[in-house]
Amino acid sequence: QPGGAPDSSPRDSIRKVIDAAKSCGLYFDSNKTLKLGELISKRTGESEVYFNAAEHAYYKVKWPSAKAHIKQTSPRDWLYEHIIHNILFPDTAYEFIGITEEVGELKIILRQQEVPSEAFPTDAQIAAHLATLGLKPEDRYFFGNNLLAITDVSASSDNVLLDDSGNLRFIDPLIRLKKPASEVIGQLVGGFSA
Repeated sequence: QPGGAPDSSPRDSIRKVIDAAKSCGLYFDSNKTLKLGELISKRTGESEVYFNAAEHAYYKVKWPSAKAHIKQTSPRDWLYEHIIHNILFPDTAYEFIGITEEVGELKIILRQQEVPSEAFPTDAQIAAHLATLGLKPEDRYFFGNNLLAITDVSASSDNVLLDDSGNLRFIDPLIRLKKPASEVIGQLVGGFSA
């Protein structure tokens, strides 16, 4: 419940999300994640990544608590990070598949279409594109506005690609929310401009 009263603890928030996923049929036993595709990346900083060749898609099993010190996102906003990504970067939108858990830790399962690419943009190209979204350099690592900031999008990362048509594709930036997710989404969808 973004923007609502805070839960008594992050554990309570996690348990409520898991229980809701179970009641809606969106809960996956952790053993079923092995059937999503070929595991191409064991747990990195925040995800296990599977490639499904038949679907030309990647499945990402994300630990939303990962890199919490960078993202500074409230547990009640974790489920909305991919929605914000989709608003900012619709050409690399995530499809929400479901929820799983490991040792009581929430994991979110997302699907993202493969981006045909063999090239990476320059830092200048990335900064220019982000400026069109109203995101300006905040420091050496973040681009942001009064709602959010993103990072892990430099030319040396693998989170921004140039597709075969020369368009920038942001596949997995880290998003830091400066306001509750519901407010960020509302302003972004409502025609917010920086």
